Amino acid sequence: MAEEFSDYLDIIPLSRIVSDVRRCIAENISVAGLALALTIPDIMGEECYPSMKNEDGSRKSRSQYIRWYNAYVAEKFGKKDSWFDGEMCYALRCDLLHSGRADIEYHHYDDLPMQYEYEFQLVDDGQQFHEELPHPDKPGVTLCRVHLNADMLAADICDAADRCMRE
Repeated sequence: MAEEFSDYLDIIPLSRIVSDVRRCIAENISVAGLALALTIPDIMGEECYPSMKNEDGSRKSRSQYIRWYNAYVAEKFGKKDSWFDGEMCYALRCDLLHSGRADIEYHHYDDLPMQYEYEFQLVDDGQQFHEELPHPDKPGVTLCRVHLNADMLAADICDAADRCMRE
């Protein structure tokens, strides 16, 4: 029996993972559903961008993840400048899966005229939104408060995976 189970784990189809995430959403098991959903861009990134490799031939998993998320999911958060993009989702994935934390820190300080600092809050019973206001302690920096609904984000990732698999 243990051998059969082990064999099954080697070939879990993505459709099963998506189905399991959707069941978690339906049963209001938000953290488990989101944690599993955050693995989908890893799987899809490797499938869609297999040529993204390091010099040693290993996959560029972070780059694949971010590229796939930005191509298929980020549009749900704004067409022009996504307020929850692939880099932010990858940071959430790393913090949630590796540390059990959902309070990611993300700063966007580059050569743009505006600099951004983000505060994230993961919610499982409210709407997701973001608001921008001047940072109270840092002149010239915009503070972006982001509330992410765990079930909505998980569902958006599942919808994107379904769409990508059909393509």
